[in-house]
Amino acid sequence: MPPALIGTKEDCANPAAFMKFISSVSQYWVDHKRGSAPILGKEELRAIVQSLRPSVDRVQPLSLCLQRVRDEQLSLTADQYRLLDYLAASPRLVCTGGAGTGKTFIALECLRREIGNNPVFVTGTPLLAAHLRASNVVDPERIFSFEELAARRHGLRGAFSSLIVDEGQQITSRGALEIFADVLGTPFSTAHWRWFSDPNLQVSGSSDFDPDVHASLLQWAEAAPYLPENCRNTPQIIEAVEFLTGARLGSTKVRGIGPKVEYAKESHPQGIIDEIARRIQRWVGEDAIPAGEIVLLSMRPVGISSIPAIARAAGLDFAEWKPGWTEQAAYPAKLGASSIEQFRGIEAPVAVLCDLHGSFADVERALYLGMTRANFGMFVALDQTTSGQFIARRLSQAAGTIPNLTRSAT
Repeated sequence: MPPALIGTKEDCANPAAFMKFISSVSQYWVDHKRGSAPILGKEELRAIVQSLRPSVDRVQPLSLCLQRVRDEQLSLTADQYRLLDYLAASPRLVCTGGAGTGKTFIALECLRREIGNNPVFVTGTPLLAAHLRASNVVDPERIFSFEELAARRHGLRGAFSSLIVDEGQQITSRGALEIFADVLGTPFSTAHWRWFSDPNLQVSGSSDFDPDVHASLLQWAEAAPYLPENCRNTPQIIEAVEFLTGARLGSTKVRGIGPKVEYAKESHPQGIIDEIARRIQRWVGEDAIPAGEIVLLSMRPVGISSIPAIARAAGLDFAEWKPGWTEQAAYPAKLGASSIEQFRGIEAPVAVLCDLHGSFADVERALYLGMTRANFGMFVALDQTTSGQFIARRLSQAAGTIPNLTRSAT
């Protein structure tokens, strides 16, 4: 074959490269034509376009959109870079930001950059600590859940020189500060630490949060930056979370367009299960998303949730989500499964929220925690009655007749 007629992967890298290749093919035949080139009429051109379009003008599958969004989420935002600049000059720092603003990502970068200062990394969520240790981070033995650190408090007295706290809103208490002072071997008010927390405090039902301790942290800190830009969720997910919960997640750096958040249309429990199963089948089948990229999140523990029934209806196996999920034997063939509370601080490409039952405040908290776990796709199994209650309440709040349940710490 003449080189001008051979296309490679590089020729399809972007529209400009593809146009250059097509032009070279066209020029080849112009140069090698015999006699005058025929002039094609409109009908002939239309017939050619209709013949070629199914081969080259396809709807982009969700799996490719997902990869584009992932690539965007991996790059640091300008605010995050500024925060890292603060770190070099500030011995004590309190960083706040909504879910998805990259606090854990920056906290891990602090661990990497400050390894020479003998740091310890503590998170308020046990499953997150285990997941971070399994994620090829620098010195995983320096990562603890707060429960693990408290259990080893006396053996680690004065063992570390600096502290990095993630999910700090879970452990903002006098008792926690006393434990941190022990492992640092110095009064907490003058120690070297970085504290990352979510300002949407009320959405954390299990938080051990003392507002007076939070005020003390801000007083002792030499810098208190706020992260306004979300880098985990698509604009569609952010819009849905803010509407349903009233929380403010900030603007998003993700420009890739994800699918709309979908909601249950059924009211009966079995109907909702079947509806979720059909959505999962389309994700796995039509959209070519591996089952392991989908995590089912319930307000209940997995064993007493509707997750087993959903998996059966979808014709797929499931496994409880474990730290280092992509290295587990269950991945990518099985659906992941977890309770919403356990999955705090972790994320997944696609999430399904189910078993959303309880008081309005409890469901609101579950929606905030669960919906912000999804990077890209989301199905929310609110029954029609509960959905109507949320819509009515949000409209009333917009009109100023009901106070918003969410608040921010600044």
